[in-house]
Amino acid sequence: MKGKGRNFSIEEMISLSSISESAINYDGSKVVYEVTSTDWHENQFVKELWLYDTKDKRHFLLVGKSEAYVGSPKWSPDGKRIAFILNVKDKKEAHHQLFICEVESRENYQVSHHEKGLEKYVWSSDSKGFYCTAKSLDSKIKEDRDLQYGKFTYIDEDRVNSNLFYLDLELGLSISKSRYQLPKDLVKKSKKDKDNKFYPAVLLNKEQKFYIHQMTISPDNKKLALVTAPSPTMEDYDDIGLYLYEIESKNWESITIDDFAGNVHFSPDSSQLCMSIQDSWLKNNQLALYDLKNGKLRKVPLSIDEVVYVTQWIDKGIIFSHLDKTSSKYYLLDEHFELKVILEENGVYYHNVHFSHNGENFIHLERNEKTLLELYVNKNRVSNQSLVLKGRELPEKKMIQWMNKDGYEIEGVLSLPKDYDEEKRYPLLVIIHGGPTGISFPFPLGNRLYPIETFVEKGFIILEPNYRGSAGYGEKFRSSNYKNLGVGDYEDVISGVDYLINQGYANKDQVGVMGWSQGGYISAYCTTFSDRFKAISVGAGISNWETYYFNTDIPKFTKEYLGDVPFRDKAIYEKTSPMTHINKAKTPTLIQHGSADQRVPVANAHELYRALKELKLEPKMVIYENMDHGPSTPGLIRAINRQNLNWFCHHLLGEPLEAYYLKKEK
Repeated sequence: MKGKGRNFSIEEMISLSSISESAINYDGSKVVYEVTSTDWHENQFVKELWLYDTKDKRHFLLVGKSEAYVGSPKWSPDGKRIAFILNVKDKKEAHHQLFICEVESRENYQVSHHEKGLEKYVWSSDSKGFYCTAKSLDSKIKEDRDLQYGKFTYIDEDRVNSNLFYLDLELGLSISKSRYQLPKDLVKKSKKDKDNKFYPAVLLNKEQKFYIHQMTISPDNKKLALVTAPSPTMEDYDDIGLYLYEIESKNWESITIDDFAGNVHFSPDSSQLCMSIQDSWLKNNQLALYDLKNGKLRKVPLSIDEVVYVTQWIDKGIIFSHLDKTSSKYYLLDEHFELKVILEENGVYYHNVHFSHNGENFIHLERNEKTLLELYVNKNRVSNQSLVLKGRELPEKKMIQWMNKDGYEIEGVLSLPKDYDEEKRYPLLVIIHGGPTGISFPFPLGNRLYPIETFVEKGFIILEPNYRGSAGYGEKFRSSNYKNLGVGDYEDVISGVDYLINQGYANKDQVGVMGWSQGGYISAYCTTFSDRFKAISVGAGISNWETYYFNTDIPKFTKEYLGDVPFRDKAIYEKTSPMTHINKAKTPTLIQHGSADQRVPVANAHELYRALKELKLEPKMVIYENMDHGPSTPGLIRAINRQNLNWFCHHLLGEPLEAYYLKKEK
């Protein structure tokens, strides 16, 4: 199929470029942004770095398509330079190193040369250097041990700590512009190099042992605020804390705040910190202000029934956002705690709002039901990513609502073909988002794991339910699957299916369901709990909560949602586990899972597969080698899309299963 009026193929959808991280300079005259695209030849996603001049209205390429470009572009406070991170290959390894672009000449220079590579950085407020974090060189102890004995790990004891450094910009530049440009055999290290193994950076945390998750600097260049944890693991993130570092005195101070949850920002006058406090994942968070002079904490009064995210603190007030169903909204909270609207149009998702220092100019990313993600400057669109949609026959997407038997109104995205016939009953596929605090939006080309547009072109209609637990619908709704995972989620899904059948949309004998992560768990629950589906696909899903709890990297998740650990409340783990109902299973099931998945360990997939096979239900299982909780390469995304497309076309439309077995394209 070629020419106008056609849909996107799976490969075309994966190939679409997208704008991601962006930042505006101090006076609003220039914007830096990233564009991610697909390199099929190398089977990877690559990024470019671009500069947009708001006066000339022109775009300039700063870093071309490269696997080396990592990202994190940041303007220097004086607006003369842009810093970013590249992956620099050294011997057999590659390390993240800091680079700067001289905006006027658009020349790029390396400024860091750390042995382990950098992780995070912020500009100093005087634009003369950087505060950077890197993995502690203590990790070399493990590397040396592994060489002598073979690789092994002392669980909960081989912790990865962060080193905090100050890197002088001119010193880093002088190295790149002089002796580091010579052949390695001519490079001679000075005595200063040899005495300081971190040279040209200066180590700041000689005593503190922690991992740094977030770092921010005060506008007066006198303090650093650091969000830390015992290690980078998700489990240890539950023990995050706050440190203040006095730059002149080099003094460290640990700040104890009950229910501290990070998201720290300095006030413009450097006298206060804004932060998030939250005692449970299931509840809304609160904003709080911490006075650095008297050490007092006061909560910010907000009448918003959702989790809020502070993105910036400018002279005019605090910028924050929250979800409102399938829209996002941005506000400014002024010094009198009064809200002023920045962006709040219904049906629009705003992202990456960033103001210039004076608060007079701002940028944001935006998408809606008719566009891809676009870059805006002062509410004027300056990109044209959505041009690729012109002339394409994309599905019609609309929000629908239905009531479940528990009295909740559930909302979902319904995708229909352009030529939808009200007299016809269509085969229905249900696609369940993860999270569970994820959310499905009515936007084109929005799901990279499941080819919605291709499904519709093949004759299906698609339902994406925002089941209980989804973000954007308030605290009560988000926490309503407490001790009711699977059970309540299934009710939300099946009541949506019944609604579409009763309204004349769907054929009750042609219904399939699929999902990834939490969506995969609900799909697994459908496999064992119900005979209502013709076919099911379980992506990285939980099959047994007890297996999950003892193997996942976030065990607190189960305690938050199930209330306790399995050896103290076995009943709740049995009630909510798909494996409890395995003897009722009747549905053909495809299981997809990464072999290196730490979030939902692959044992969950094997447990479900082995049981379904024992029941002679002829399940299919695909293990993606070395893949973590989801695919990160175009090839694996393509494989997952095609396997699911062929699986459901076989079971619901009667097409041959042969295409499920992927072969090299000729």
